[in-house]
Order: sequence, then C-alpha cells, then structure tokens
Amino acid sequence: MRSRSRSSIHPPRCRAAFRAIVISALLLVAGSTIVVPPRSASAESTELVRYRDKNWKFSLRKFKEWAQVPLETKGTERRDLFDDCLVARFSEPQSARVPGILRVFRMVNGAPASQPQLTGETPSKPTPPPPTPPTPTPAPPSAPKVDPRAPKTMTALLDLYLARMGFEPGCLAKGDKDLKSKDGVPGRYWLVGARGAFFAIAVYEKDGAEFGLFLGCDAQDRKKLESWFVMTLRSFKWFDDHADDVESLEQLNGVNLTARKRREIETGLVAGWDVVVSPKKNYVVVYNTKGHANTPLARMMAERIEAIR
Repeated sequence: MRSRSRSSIHPPRCRAAFRAIVISALLLVAGSTIVVPPRSASAESTELVRYRDKNWKFSLRKFKEWAQVPLETKGTERRDLFDDCLVARFSEPQSARVPGILRVFRMVNGAPASQPQLTGETPSKPTPPPPTPPTPTPAPPSAPKVDPRAPKTMTALLDLYLARMGFEPGCLAKGDKDLKSKDGVPGRYWLVGARGAFFAIAVYEKDGAEFGLFLGCDAQDRKKLESWFVMTLRSFKWFDDHADDVESLEQLNGVNLTARKRREIETGLVAGWDVVVSPKKNYVVVYNTKGHANTPLARMMAERIEAIR
C-alpha cells in the first residue's frame, strides 16, 4: 500500500519515502513485512554527521536530523530498476513544505547491485559445485524481452531518474565537475535546479562498480542547502573500515522466511528501527522506535494481522 504525493519533483516509485506518515505493508504471503514509519516532526538543523553503511561499507556525511528509511524487501513481483539499485535512503523530517531527500544507488557492470552477504556468515557444510547448465533453448515468442534502453551506467540511471520527475532527458550530459572521494576514488558531480526543485548529484566509479548520490530539496531552500549538499557529495568514502557489521536478528528464528528474505530484512534494518514478529510467526512488522510511540501499534498490528489471516 503506497501513499501518493502531489509534488512534481518525486517519481512515482519514490513518493512514499517523502511522507513520514506512510505505512508500507506487504501482506500477501507468510513472512511478509509491515513497515510502521516514524512520527512527523520539523527541523532546521544543518549539522552534519558521518553515516557508515553496514552493508556496502561506504560512508558519507549527512544532516543529523535526516532519518534513514528502511528499504522495502524484494517480492516476487516485477520491480523498478531504481528500487533494485537503491542501497540507502534518507529523508528530512516532515515539515510544511516538501522535505529534502538523500538517495544512494549502486550498480556493478551496468546491473543492479546484488544483496550483500551477512558479514561472518559461513555455510554449515561445504557448498557443492554447481551442476552443468543444460543447453539453452530459444525463448518462446511470448517471453519478456530485456529493454535495450535500460540504463547501463549510473549517470544514465540518474538522468532517467530526473526525467521521471519531469526534467528534459540529458540533464547530466554536460555541466559536470570533477571531484574525488575521501579515499581517492574519482567522480563527477552536477548541480541541477529547475521546476521548483534543486538537486546535487554525484557519481563515483571504481573497478566496474558505481555509486550514485542524489540529494534534492525544494527550490526555495537552495540558497540555504547548496553548500551543504556539495559538502555531502565531497564527504563520500568508498570504503570505511569503521563501518559496523550486519547482525543476525534472533527475533526471526522460527519465522517462515527463506534465507534470502531473512537476509534482506536483516541487512535492511536501520538505526532507530526494530522488528516484532506475529504470535504464529507468519508476519514481521518493522517499525520506528523513536520515543517508543510506535511499539504498541506494531505489536497490535502483529497480533491482528494473524487474526485477519
């Protein structure tokens, strides 16, 4: 279930992240995840703090008051390329205007980044060699075809991201400036302002892998935030050896989840969020713990969704 934002600067697939009151629920199968968002608030602070990503080990400086929003776990339905490449997202606390955003994307050799493994995870027994693949057969005429126009570079992906917001295609074809990450990885950045919005965008590339940073705000906040946005782009560190490792969630023991689904929940859980499992372990509720205001609601949802099932 997704909320609808009226702002023209947000693409359809990303609108839910802008509203802190949204509840995103996947209730189709056992082991589904329910997300209970934080309460709304307003903030004017521009203090920067370093965020270290436990999955991909990058780090950057972000606004202290901008909260990280958990990523939705992948289902069996066809997904959007932006969702597949998205590895972290942050949003300014709710205010009277459109809140600012920070998105981090990752691609490897022109394809979405795969889900990271849990650090220290070891198989219980040696993995047997994969079987010899059968001789491929021609695909039937009804088989879906890969869109040849799908972006193959991070720059093309973010350019399409802007186009979905109503900007003219090719916004990132010119006007870029060179920069380097804190650990020396080369990159480029752009400052784009139009249609009532302002964006600061950067792309870093190393050994076939690319990170894309995408910051956005209302046009009226550009004067206040532009220099801070550029500082965030320049603060990026490709690999931060101080980043924490992903921890296994004991609450998920016994839940009807595949190993992949459990890993997605564990790697997607962010600071300030927790999980509660329904009584019969058919559903997982992911909720914001700030002020413990959502804890009773999360527990009630976990109990009632079992009764509905």
